[in-house]
Amino acid sequence: MTLRCDEPAESVPFAKLRAAATLPGWIERTDQYRSFTAKDFYSLVDGEAAIHEQLGLQCGIGITVASEAKLADIYIEDFGSPSHANAMSAMKKKSLSDLKNIPHVKVSPALYEEVIGGCIAFWVKGRCYVEMALTGYTSLDSATSDAATLIDSLAAVFTK
Repeated sequence: MTLRCDEPAESVPFAKLRAAATLPGWIERTDQYRSFTAKDFYSLVDGEAAIHEQLGLQCGIGITVASEAKLADIYIEDFGSPSHANAMSAMKKKSLSDLKNIPHVKVSPALYEEVIGGCIAFWVKGRCYVEMALTGYTSLDSATSDAATLIDSLAAVFTK
């Protein structure tokens, strides 16, 4: 899948990704949806935008979904080639200290690091690097289970 960030949010590829990013019982915070280019990414993240740009980030989308206190911020970034997306994943692996594999997902490897109240998960599918921050959880198992569900749901869209 190639993301075209000049397309409207309602375009077919974006609409499919946005629908796939919504867990059962969760809702998208549509006011927080954003598409971005590499230059726009600086205003969305704190401190890592330059690395993404250096590794070839072309554009991406950010989706936020929520259920009561639980929140998932999902960034789907198009790096133009699988090698660039994998380089971003490798850089992320180096920056985190206690990575674990998310079991039972169709995309491998899908990795996560525990954070207070949830986890940060990331994975690569083709030319896209995907990073998700799941917060508001009382159980790491619940956070990683939701991450696995999101990964499989989103990965299915990439293969269509």
